[in-house]
Parts: sequence; C-alpha cells; structure tokens
Amino acid sequence: MANKSFTDFKWPTDLIGNPVVWLLTTIVVVIAASFLIPGPNDNPSPEVVRRIIPTEFESNIKTIDDIVKEENMQITREDDTDRFEEFLQVEQTDNQIQPLFEAVREYIDNDQLIGTDDDNAWVVYEKILTIDPENSEARSGQSKILNYFIDHAEMAIESGQYEQAQPWLAKLDIAQPGDELQASLRAEINAEIQRRAEAQRRRQEELERQEQITALLIKAREEAQAFTFDFDMVRDIYLDILQIEAENAEAKQGLISLTNKQLDNAEILVRANMLQRAEQLIAGAQENAPENDRLSGILLALEAKTQQYEQEKAIAQQIADNERRIADEKEKAEAEAREKAEAEAEATRQRAKDEEQARIAQQLEQQREQQAIQDAQQQSPAQPEQSASRQSQVVNTDTTILPKETSTAGEDAEKTSSTGSEQSNDQANANDETMGISEGETESQTTRENQQLLNGVNAYYQADYPQAFELLFPLAERGRPRAQFRIGMMYQAGRSVSIDRASADKWFSLALPAVISAAQNSVPWAQADLGTAYELGISLQQDFNRAAHWYELSAKQGYAGAQTNLGVLYANGDGVELNNDKAVYWLTLAADQGDTIASENLSIIAPRSSATNPVLNFFRGTVSQPSRPAPTPTNDK
Repeated sequence: MANKSFTDFKWPTDLIGNPVVWLLTTIVVVIAASFLIPGPNDNPSPEVVRRIIPTEFESNIKTIDDIVKEENMQITREDDTDRFEEFLQVEQTDNQIQPLFEAVREYIDNDQLIGTDDDNAWVVYEKILTIDPENSEARSGQSKILNYFIDHAEMAIESGQYEQAQPWLAKLDIAQPGDELQASLRAEINAEIQRRAEAQRRRQEELERQEQITALLIKAREEAQAFTFDFDMVRDIYLDILQIEAENAEAKQGLISLTNKQLDNAEILVRANMLQRAEQLIAGAQENAPENDRLSGILLALEAKTQQYEQEKAIAQQIADNERRIADEKEKAEAEAREKAEAEAEATRQRAKDEEQARIAQQLEQQREQQAIQDAQQQSPAQPEQSASRQSQVVNTDTTILPKETSTAGEDAEKTSSTGSEQSNDQANANDETMGISEGETESQTTRENQQLLNGVNAYYQADYPQAFELLFPLAERGRPRAQFRIGMMYQAGRSVSIDRASADKWFSLALPAVISAAQNSVPWAQADLGTAYELGISLQQDFNRAAHWYELSAKQGYAGAQTNLGVLYANGDGVELNNDKAVYWLTLAADQGDTIASENLSIIAPRSSATNPVLNFFRGTVSQPSRPAPTPTNDK
C-alpha cells in the first residue's frame, strides 16, 4: 500500500458547502416565520393568553378541550423558544469553530498533523472538541489522522522496515498515549528489533569464528609445509579448530595426514634404532587417531625392535663387563709387574750402590798401598830401580783407576737420569690411574684418529679398498660413524671383502643414528651420507627427493662428494627436475675441488647438454678402474 499524503483525505471545513449548516439555517428561518406569520390554527403566546383570559371568558370554568388546547399551545411556544436558543448557541459555536477548521486545513496542507507543540491539526481538533464535544467533523478528522499514522506504521512493519515504523508510533504516542493497538505494534517492533539484533550478533560471531578458523588453518598449512616441523604444535592447531567447529573437514583431514607423517617418521626411527623418539611419535599418533590401521603393525615392529635392542644392549653390557674385567685384570697384572720391576730396579740400584761402595773402598785401599810404597822408596834410596819400578807401577795403577772412576761417574749419571725418568713416569702413571688419560694424550690420539680417518676416506674414494679397509675398520670398531658407514658400503658392494649383507646392515645400523643426528646438525659429510642412504635405500626407504634434499644441504656447504651426487641427480632427473645446466653447475664446483668423478661426468654431460641423459648405472668406486672415463654420469658416494 503506497504512502498517502494526509491532504488526500476530504475535510468538511467550508461552512458554505456544509449541509449541516444549511439544515440549521433552514430550521432558524422556519422558527422565525412561525413567530412573525401566525397561522389560522395557531394560539397566541402564553403572555397573550394570560392577558386576554379575564376579558374573553366570563366564567372561570374551562372545558377539558380548552385545557388541552391551552397546554398544547404553551408546549409549542416553549419548544420554539428552546429551538431558537439552541440555534443561537449552534450559530455561536459555529462562529467559534469555523476559524479553527480553517487552521486545521492550513496545518493539514503543511503536513503538521501531530506534534509536541500547539501548531498542529490534532491539537486544534482537541480545541474544537472542547468547544463542541459532539462535533463529528473533529472526531472524524482525528480518526483519519490516527488511521493515517497507523496505516503507515503497519506498512513499515509489513515491509520489514521496523526502524521507519518507530517515528509513526512516536507520533501516535503523543496523540493517544497508552493505546493498546499502539502498544501491540510497538511490542512487535521491539521484538523484531531484538530478533534482528540477535541474528546480527550470531552472524557476527559466526563471521569471527570463521575468520579464526581460517587463520588457524593457514598457520597449520604453513607449518606443515616445512620439511621438518613441530608435530605437537600443528596437532594442537587442528585440535583448536575442532574445538571451535567440531565437524571441520580440513582439520580432521589434517589430523589424519599428520598422523600418517608421524607414523612414517616412526618407521624410519624404528629402523634406525632411535626407539625412544619413535615411541613418542607413535604415542602422539595414537592420541590423534587411535583407529589408524597402521598403528598395530608399527607397534609390533617397535616391540620387536625394542626386544632386539634390549638383547643387544644386554650382550653389549656383558661384553663391556668382560672387557672391564679383563682390563681390571690387565691393569692389576701391570701394576704387579710394575711393582716387581720397581723392586728389581731397587735391588739393582742397591747392588750397584754396594758395588760402588766396595769399589771406592778398594780404591782407597790401593791408594794406601801406593802411599806406603812411596814412603818405603823414600826411606830406601839405594834401590832406585825398584822404586822407579814401583813408581811406574803406581802410575799404571793410577792410569787404571782413573778411567774406572770416570766410567763409574758416567754410569752413575746414567743411572741417576734413568731413575729420575722412571720416577717421572711412575708419577704420570699414578696420575693416569686417578685422573684418566691426560688431555695432551687425548688430543694426540684424536688427531691421529682423525688423520687415519681422513687417509682411509681418501683411499676409499681413490678405489684403494684394501688400504681403506685396513685404516677404517679399527676406527669403525671404536665407534666412528663415518668409518662405520664406509665399512658398511664396502661389505655391501664387496670392496676388498666378500659381499656380506648382514655385516653391511650391522655397520649401517650402528652408523645411521649418528649420521642422522650429525646431518640434522648441518655436518656436511653426514648430510652427504644420509643422502646416499636415501638414494640407495640403505636401512631407509628409497627416496630420491630426500636424497636430493640432503645432497643439496651438503653441497651448499662446499662438500665435493655431495656436489657430484647432486649434479648426477640433475643429469638423470632423479628426485629433481631434469636440468643439465644445474648438473654442469654442481659438477663444475666439485671438479674445481679436484673431484675426478665430477670431471669425468662433466666430459660426458657438457658436450650433450641438450640430449637426454641416461639413467645412472654405477656410483663412485663401483668401476674397477676409476681413472678410466665413465660411460654415464656417476655418483660420488
């Protein structure tokens, strides 16, 4: 229903064209005529009757008809008077309200229908009704004003424009405060406004909830895209999302994918004997998805590996106990031998001392004898030849004695020096027993082992496998993971030893945890070896992508072997997109460091950079003549 201007309604404000005014005017004229023009049957007024009765009637006796006629005449005259007074009153009322109706018309033309001041149609209608409470035009006008505002309020409500209905109701409240219809309309408006406010609040909450979920999902995706990420943190993000929206499909799928990644890593760690960390990952997977089908198999593998580990640990402990017992016995025997040697040395020193004292005593005795001979010669001059002979003999004796004294002094010096050295060694041994090997000896030993390891690795890469095995095997037994990995490769490929898969797996299993740890700590050779393990599937599932990842980390640190292997992956498109330019780039870097395999590969790849590269068929050291040009690009493992 279209809005109407209040001026569209018809209002009886023109008195000239008003039929009521015409009717009243006609009544006034008739009454006036009744007074001015008496009819043949009309009776005189009560005053005339009272004035002529005494003269017209001779007797005071009146008939019933006369009394009735007299009473009727009196009633008629009095009624005409009342009508005339009423006419005058109506005329007076009309004179009062006519200007008010004119004001109403002006207010209606200006749309001043209802207001808080006196300048509006409603207030003027109230004034008219105060003058003439039964004035139908005023009441009809007020009714039309009310209907006009009610219609517009209802139209606004029906069209859902509740805010626009409020001003119409406010005007109605001014005109009729407390009206039930207005109260009902206002209650309906307030209820709808509250409902809309509640719906808006819920929409806003839903919007904020979705924004929060979106932000958490973006964060989870960014974290999960990293090669290594915090499983617990990503899991907590997905759980937070499910707390907000229990049926969020992406969060549920994210937990499933996260669980599968946890189980993948757990399998790797189980094979690498990193059981504690594997157990943590499996526990997290059980918490995230206890119904996952892979859990039972991995748990069985973990249990079997744990039992194997415990058995190996018990055997290793037994071996260690035996070695410690043997070492204790050896140390005890060495201590007893040292004590015995010291006792023998002390006895030797004592014997030497006794011999020295006896020698000195003998020398003194010889000197006394010579002095006695000289004294006797001086007392017997007659025997010069004999004295000369004795003197000569003394000289010879002296000559014999002096070298002996010199020799003795030298021996004493040697003994003293030796004794001092032994005492110094004894002190050092005592320090070793209480404090362990000294720092100098440890550094020296480590330096020797490092040099031995370097020589062994160089011999390996130069295809001198017997020399490499001889240098690296003792280091592998001493727990050097780099040596263990090389020994494992030699057993696997049969280099200078017979192919022995069991021995190869043993050394790989021993080396791999340390290799993984070192690789994660950015050690270049360990990153290169881990790349090899992934490329060849050594104790790990074969994965060229991961191999390329670890080769690249090592290569960027300048490790020549990794640069060669990464270049070959690019040459063959294994784990990376086939790219001869990148292959040449990495192989050139390795060749510049003197890597011969890289140089040989460059001679194969560079001339045919636009051709398709063949698949790898051997890696470094598998050919019997490393100096001979390789037929295809080869890895530098």
